[in-house]
Amino acid sequence: MSRLNLFVIIDPTREEQPALLRAFDLANIAGGHIHAFCAVYEEDISRYESRRDAKYKVRRRTINKVDELIKPLVNDRITVEKEVIWNE
Repeated sequence: MSRLNLFVIIDPTREEQPALLRAFDLANIAGGHIHAFCAVYEEDISRYESRRDAKYKVRRRTINKVDELIKPLVNDRITVEKEVIWNE
């Protein structure tokens, strides 16, 4: 029996992530893999030392947020992979 492979886009501007929860429900029933993808970008980077610093800090903050979102979802039937990129 093949496992489900689900691609979910995380919206970093929202607290609630209905697509992620729906993917979890589906994967939990059938067993599966969730790939959680999030693209993050900040237009105003004036408060950072450099563009590189902004990119690093914004990505790190978002990775931590995605980690918190997926942490309760992982179990013996579901694997979750995350991907966070800096792109507008």
